[in-house]
Amino acid sequence: MRTLDSQTAHQISVLGEEAYRSRIPSREKEEHHGEYVAIDTDGGRYAFGKTFGEAVAALSQGRPVALPFVRLVGMTMRLRHA
Repeated sequence: MRTLDSQTAHQISVLGEEAYRSRIPSREKEEHHGEYVAIDTDGGRYAFGKTFGEAVAALSQGRPVALPFVRLVGMTMRLRHA
């Protein structure tokens, strides 16, 4: 099982943002604007949900994901490091 240290969190956010930009079609982003998307950064699978929990649960059906990347669809992300 993976643990979430700052290096792992940074890696997941970078890979997740990259997958969000390159793997999810624009039409799906438009259709799910304002919802959450959970992305498996290891396998590339993703799922949408109206809540954070719904998106993670939908992604985890059939094959659990230890540390998914989750973000709001269509919202600008600004990451700050402490």
